[in-house]
Amino acid sequence: MNMACQNDLFSSEKRFSFSLVSKAWCEQIWAEHKYWVMMRCCQKYKQISQAFRDQVKTSRETGERDWSIFAEQLLHEFQKMRKLPIDSGNACNALSHAFGHLRGKLTEQESGSWHVLLQRNWEEAHRILFLLAIEYGDDYLSRSRIFSPEAPSSHAWIRFRGKDFFIAKDLGQWKILEPWEVWDRVGVYQVNLLTKYRLLANLGGIVHPLAHYDQYINRY
Repeated sequence: MNMACQNDLFSSEKRFSFSLVSKAWCEQIWAEHKYWVMMRCCQKYKQISQAFRDQVKTSRETGERDWSIFAEQLLHEFQKMRKLPIDSGNACNALSHAFGHLRGKLTEQESGSWHVLLQRNWEEAHRILFLLAIEYGDDYLSRSRIFSPEAPSSHAWIRFRGKDFFIAKDLGQWKILEPWEVWDRVGVYQVNLLTKYRLLANLGGIVHPLAHYDQYINRY
């Protein structure tokens, strides 16, 4: 699928196009969406994984660093998948894979109890997995979109040239915000905005601060 890419982006100090950060955005957004996609369609997860590997290979062979078109394709797939229902088989498979991030941190009894729960009630196992990710401080797992299903698909923090930026697509245009611009938009403490700007993970009212939340608290 080919879609026109809008590159009218801004930074507080200097302007640069999405093409410069598109690769970093794709890498971050796919890391966050892997299990979210798997929960909805295992076959689609395999297809996107292969497409990502192909994109990496092409980029290495050609030296092309502009992933803008691939970014549009990824986002389009995620938006389509929001309409898909979640069945128990896909959910159990995805949650079991996600649980692997905690392997070695839990006792055999804890691990066994969780897997028994998964087979009986995957929704409760989903909630418990979030609590375990919080308890054991697994940042990668906490950032997964399975724990922030309502957050907009395009929204992500990336690291570029030693600085943090927030990337979002809004009204058909990609935007790049520096941290202070995000802080000014969020303003007072509001869970929905903090979730939208990827400062909190939020699953059914259980919230957990993500990496940039401390900066927000220090500012306000």
